[in-house]
Amino acid sequence: MANFLKIAYDSTEAADITKYSYEHRNTPFANSSVYEAFVEESELLTEGDDVKPTYRLRLDVKDYDFNFLPGDVIGILPENNSSEVQKLLNHLNLTSVCHWKYHLSIQEGSKKKIPKHLPPSSTLYEVFLKHICLRSAPKKLFLKNLIKYTDDVKEKALLEQVCAPTGSAEYIKLLETTRSLLALLESFPSCQPPVEVILEHSSPLNPRCYSIASSPLSNQLWILFNVLEMPNSLKGVCTSWLEQIIKAQDFSKRVPIYFRTPGKFRMDNSVTAKILVATGSGLAPFMGFLDHKSLGGSVADMWLFYGCRYSDRDFLCKKDLLNYAATGTLGKKCWAFSRDGKKKEYVQDKIEENKEEFAKWIFEKEAVVFVCGELKTVVRDVKEAIVESIMTHKKCEKATACLVLEELVKCDRIIIDSWL
Repeated sequence: MANFLKIAYDSTEAADITKYSYEHRNTPFANSSVYEAFVEESELLTEGDDVKPTYRLRLDVKDYDFNFLPGDVIGILPENNSSEVQKLLNHLNLTSVCHWKYHLSIQEGSKKKIPKHLPPSSTLYEVFLKHICLRSAPKKLFLKNLIKYTDDVKEKALLEQVCAPTGSAEYIKLLETTRSLLALLESFPSCQPPVEVILEHSSPLNPRCYSIASSPLSNQLWILFNVLEMPNSLKGVCTSWLEQIIKAQDFSKRVPIYFRTPGKFRMDNSVTAKILVATGSGLAPFMGFLDHKSLGGSVADMWLFYGCRYSDRDFLCKKDLLNYAATGTLGKKCWAFSRDGKKKEYVQDKIEENKEEFAKWIFEKEAVVFVCGELKTVVRDVKEAIVESIMTHKKCEKATACLVLEELVKCDRIIIDSWL
């Protein structure tokens, strides 16, 4: 397990931060270059307890000539939390050299290469801030490497136990209690690995993906996002970074974005009716659909099923949706609130209540159904409700209705955008 990276510092050569390149940032499914957008406007869409902080954010893309459709997706290249980065550099005793320009090379005799996400020349601060994922689960190979840099006998014994073939339970427990690189190293205070070991075993800071919540006809690009809150007082890397920009009103901050190769979940200019089903921030692409129609980009009839917890705390874009309904942009609407009143209502319940008309939209109006939500809950339950609707309309058994559902998915009459 010999180290293969070699690092050299040059305290006399300042890194030119004005010439930052995105060459070493991961941009999967890219359909454009990386653009630097600025935050132009933001709005907090939720308030009160028991709801996730959710924002609507407008990015300045007027100077970028790129065609997109509502429902298309952008990747945002985030930064790690600067305070977390500084604490990590302090722990590794790298504060004195973290702003010096470094040069990476390969140890003589090694056949390995510099990992793609690491710039051969940069500064450690820049790399820890923009290139390395600080939240990825540590692999056992990395933990084995840490053993020889750990002085405390008890800490070394625990690392050895975690890395042993019989240490699965201990390994899982370690993953649950140390959800960041900083937390991992703080759990073993005597462990002082050289930075080369950290770099060799690092993984790239990947982009986060967001559906475009506006029409290109508006010359604006909006997104919606929840601020993810995780155990140990951690927040989502990208969402907390965007929230920090909003709260600081730092509208000079550059937000690197790129457009991803579009899939099937997008608005077109056809007259085909559309049924839209979403919960929470899954509403984002449908705000783009409705914006597009309101600006003359579509004449399709639309029926929206939307669910959230409360009618007055986390009903996202409520005023806009009510306005779209009042002006006819939104033909039909069904709201579901899971925490209002004694009875919990979900979008699948609303589909069940309207199952006969729902099926008529599919089979008589030839509507396309778009579903956006969590795979294991929303998508699963919505599929069940659609099966019930098919059974009622076709007067068939469940097995037959499931086959019809599968066929509708295959021929893009039901299109799903989901996450875990």
